[in-house]
Amino acid sequence: MTVAIQQLRFPSTFYASENVDEVMDWRAKHKVIWNFETGQVTIGGHFVKLVRKEKGGSRCRRCRAGSDVEIPPHSEAIISANLIL
Repeated sequence: MTVAIQQLRFPSTFYASENVDEVMDWRAKHKVIWNFETGQVTIGGHFVKLVRKEKGGSRCRRCRAGSDVEIPPHSEAIISANLIL
């Protein structure tokens, strides 16, 4: 699948599993650098502007498929999901 972040596009492969909680391989492959001191992120040498959410309210930390689902290659699907706030 292609991950779109602002005007950038990154071809990516993801694995769905109850045992996979992070996307560290994706971040390493695309040379993601997050400068926590300045709040800036670069992906593959491209600066990505972060948008701050106003304080208060819930924030989505993680999204997981709500049930087993098979999505054929080169297609799109709407799937139910559980949000972890």
